[in-house]
Amino acid sequence: MRGSQWEGEGKGPGIGLERVLVVVGLIVAVSAVAAYFVEAQNSHGGSGGEITTITTTGVGCGAGSIPQVATAAEGDPRFVALAGGHCYDYIGEDSSGAAPVLTFNYYNGTIVYACGTTAYDVVAGRIEANLTSTGAIGSVWAPTQGLNLPHDCPGSGPVSVVSVDDVSSLIPAVPVLKITLQATPGQQAITVLRASLTLAGATESFVFVGPPDTLTPGAEVSNSQITSTFSSGVLYPLTISGTFADGQAFTVQAYVQVAGTP
Repeated sequence: MRGSQWEGEGKGPGIGLERVLVVVGLIVAVSAVAAYFVEAQNSHGGSGGEITTITTTGVGCGAGSIPQVATAAEGDPRFVALAGGHCYDYIGEDSSGAAPVLTFNYYNGTIVYACGTTAYDVVAGRIEANLTSTGAIGSVWAPTQGLNLPHDCPGSGPVSVVSVDDVSSLIPAVPVLKITLQATPGQQAITVLRASLTLAGATESFVFVGPPDTLTPGAEVSNSQITSTFSSGVLYPLTISGTFADGQAFTVQAYVQVAGTP
C-alpha cells in the first residue's frame, strides 16, 4: 500500500523529534567533493541497493541446534533463576582459561548505532557458566560489566539515521513507518532533506525538510508515512538526499532495519 505524507515532526523551526531504534550500515557521498564509506559490521550488512536478510552470530534463542553442554547449562536451576524467564542466545565456548566458559546473551530488541552508521543489537543481559574437568556445569554467574563495548568512529557524513520504527498501531491494519534522522553537528544547516526507502512492494518517499524550514546542525527530524508491508530481520536500502544552505548537495546510502516489528 502506498500513501501520501501522514505526519512530519522534528526539532527546530517547524520540526519536532522522537528517538526510537534502528539498524543501519552507511555509504556516504557529499557531492563530488568528498566521499565516505562505512561498511556494516557485527553481523549486519547490505550491498548494491538490494534488500538483504540479516545474519547473526551464535545460536539463536530457542534453537534446537545448540551443543548438549549448553542445553545442560540452560537447564541448571541457577541459570534458570538468573534468566528470569528470558530466553538467551548461546554465543559459544571460550577454552582459553583454566576452565572452559560458556556464554549466553539476552537481547531485548534494543538497537543502537555505532558512530551513527552501523547498527548493533544491545546485549541486555549475559549469563556465563564454566565447566569442570569432567565436563559438568560448575559455577554459573551473570556479569554486569563489558556487555557492550565502545566503538571507534573514523568520521561522519552529513546525516545519520537515528531510527526506523514500526508505528502501525497508530492506524490499525495499516503499515506505517517512522524514520528519524539527525544532522551532523558542526556543519551548515540543511535546507532540503528527503529519503527513499526500498521495501519489497514499493519505494516509499519521505520528506523531512523543505523551504522555508531548515534543519540546524545536531538537530533531529522525523517523518511518518503509510507504506507497503515490511518485515523484521531484513535490511532495507534507504537513500537520503539533501542540500546544505550554500547549495551543496549530498547523498547518503543507508541500510536500515525496522524496529518494533513483531
